[in-house]
Amino acid sequence: MFQSYEYAEHFGYDEKINKYRYLYKIIDSDFVEEVATNGANVCSLVSALIEVYEKQNLNVAANLALLFQYYHDRSGIKISFLINLNKKYNSKYLKYADAVENYMVWM
Repeated sequence: MFQSYEYAEHFGYDEKINKYRYLYKIIDSDFVEEVATNGANVCSLVSALIEVYEKQNLNVAANLALLFQYYHDRSGIKISFLINLNKKYNSKYLKYADAVENYMVWM
């Protein structure tokens, strides 16, 4: 299950995609994986986590719920705000939105 994440590196501006590139390290109880993203914000982090857990064929929604709790504990930002940001700006998140909210009830 998701344990934490680290902002690992900034790659600079990628002219091919006209965006800045960043590297996150997703730390799970069973593995550590690095993922490149197009931003250094919560929506990019959520997309990175989705990519990792889909690739591993693991429960994405449960791990997203853990990520939101972890992010809240570190930043103090309300979980509902984090979820709403992703609903509005992260199309990858929409596939898991209902299941994440079900997990949040139990946390």
